[in-house]
Amino acid sequence: MQTCLDVVAKDPGTLGSCAKISARKLIGESCERDLPETEALLRELERVNRILGVYRTVAHALVPWCAEIARRQGCVRLVESGCGSGGLLLSLSRTLHARGIHASLLGLDPNPAAISCARRNRQAQ
Repeated sequence: MQTCLDVVAKDPGTLGSCAKISARKLIGESCERDLPETEALLRELERVNRILGVYRTVAHALVPWCAEIARRQGCVRLVESGCGSGGLLLSLSRTLHARGIHASLLGLDPNPAAISCARRNRQAQ
């Protein structure tokens, strides 16, 4: 089974009103930092998430559900809003693939630096 992973920039203008404020804040803050600094922050967040077992915990919760959906529909589709560096989706992608679960995963983030980082991480996988 193949697992497909896509990461795209999401225009904050299409988000709900509460999300617009957060997305604008994120974009404004990211513009004040240069790309290497933003990517360094994303890598550090990813490291913390791995140390705390965030990816493992989320996968443990989602894999049975994904397996059931894929069994019924042939494929499971998941979207992560605010995917950052894509670490969670990449981890989930590997887990689902190892279990033979066909999935299409999509990461969205209003921060262009996060999307660049996520795309590089996907290509490196």
